[in-house]
Amino acid sequence: MEFVQKADDDDHIRRCRYNAAGMTWKEAEKGTRFKDLPDVCVVYITEHDFLHGGRTVYHVDKILRENGSLIDDGSSVIYVNTAVNDGSAISDLMRCFLQKTVNDPRFPRLSERVHQYKNTEKGAAEMCEELERYIDEITEEMQTKVVQLQASNAEKDRALFENSKIISEKNRTISENSKIISEKDKEIARLNELVASLSKGDSRPANS
Repeated sequence: MEFVQKADDDDHIRRCRYNAAGMTWKEAEKGTRFKDLPDVCVVYITEHDFLHGGRTVYHVDKILRENGSLIDDGSSVIYVNTAVNDGSAISDLMRCFLQKTVNDPRFPRLSERVHQYKNTEKGAAEMCEELERYIDEITEEMQTKVVQLQASNAEKDRALFENSKIISEKNRTISENSKIISEKDKEIARLNELVASLSKGDSRPANS
């Protein structure tokens, strides 16, 4: 899959990881065993050389730090940018995407497709269909996120309601205990008064 990113105000590497994870989740059916997960190769195209290596293409490999051996987990990433012209064929190809018209014999298919999309009714119709498909996908994705958010909010509301019931019950218990303590304090006060009264009576001199 390919992603084209124009902005340069975010973490490209983490954005790429997010896109790859989303694609894996989308393509894998529920219950799929891990060994059967589809391979995913992300080609991340940007207008900026955010890795600052002076290259058009960067291939990302996962390695074991201890011995340098490669790890293949079925995912791979290739970063491509249009900012660097390193004289490679891919660099020239990327620069074609910045042009309004393309007529390069090295890239006949691209030249033909650009001409078709820009100068024929068939190409315009295909572009409209592709745009509609893209809008439908985005709409479906947003609807899914809305449903998930609503479900999450409903669960949070239920938890808050349950917590409020627990807090209310605890407050009621505390109130009842306070009443009991208050009554006990009154009983203790009455007993203290009685003891004091009896003590005074015992301290009076006996009649001769």
